[in-house]
Amino acid sequence: MIHIARHDITAAEFEHPREADPLDMGYDFIDGEHRWIEVGHTRAVRVIVLVWTLRGSIVRPVTAWQAPRKRTIAYLKLKGLT
Repeated sequence: MIHIARHDITAAEFEHPREADPLDMGYDFIDGEHRWIEVGHTRAVRVIVLVWTLRGSIVRPVTAWQAPRKRTIAYLKLKGLT
């Protein structure tokens, strides 16, 4: 969670998009584990990019950051939030 905090994302903000049907942006295989990439929004409609992995059945945050402006606009339009 320290890496996420460096990007001014709280643990709660990381969880919000996962509850609200985030957009799947694919996955990668890094350091022996799958890492999923998603774009979603918090309850305050802050659009963020999430990277996470599974450890057993538990989601472990890897990192997260605020989505760039163009991605934010496209996401909000797609979700009907503009």
